[in-house]
Amino acid sequence: MEDISIKDRILKGASELFTKYGFRSVSMDDIAHYLGMSKKTIYQHFADKDEIVNLVIAQHLAQMKISLQLISDEASDAIDFLIKVNQRLTQSLRDTTSALVLDLRKYHQSAWQKVEEYRTTFLFRLLLENIRKGMEQGIFRSDVNAEVIARVRLEEASLPLHPDVFPREKFDRAEVSGAILDHFITGLSTTKGMKLYQHHKEHQQKNSLNTIL
Repeated sequence: MEDISIKDRILKGASELFTKYGFRSVSMDDIAHYLGMSKKTIYQHFADKDEIVNLVIAQHLAQMKISLQLISDEASDAIDFLIKVNQRLTQSLRDTTSALVLDLRKYHQSAWQKVEEYRTTFLFRLLLENIRKGMEQGIFRSDVNAEVIARVRLEEASLPLHPDVFPREKFDRAEVSGAILDHFITGLSTTKGMKLYQHHKEHQQKNSLNTIL
């Protein structure tokens, strides 16, 4: 039990440092100092920093899968699913910098491969199933290719992270994500779907107002 506790503590501390400073700039010495333990103790549990990065990413992706699958299971309709998934992804984006993504892609390719596999398999499957469900519900157009539209949504969801397109000092990520989603739903929805979307937006605005008050 003690070993498991120490490993979890190391992973938690490393995750906090990676989120704040990026993957590249955080060393094993930094992790040891942050946690108040010797570097030798860390090496007793992990072969190197790359292993820590891989496990931190694996934990994060596992949590995201549970969260998004729950949204899928509990969503009242296909539009409700897209709105709630976007809210969850926006929360995740708040702690994600462009540098963090670039570091992972360049210096920890096995961990990056896990992210890509999560996106192109799990997340794509959820989106495709949801779009087909929306067509069956009569709220999404049936004259479009569901697989193509799912891939479009998969790629555009990451656009707020692109500094060349949306510089962080100029654009709010939550606002950008919301605008992109609004464009997507509006273009995909039938008349019935647009009425339902408007209902969801009014409900969302009411909840936001109640939270402020």
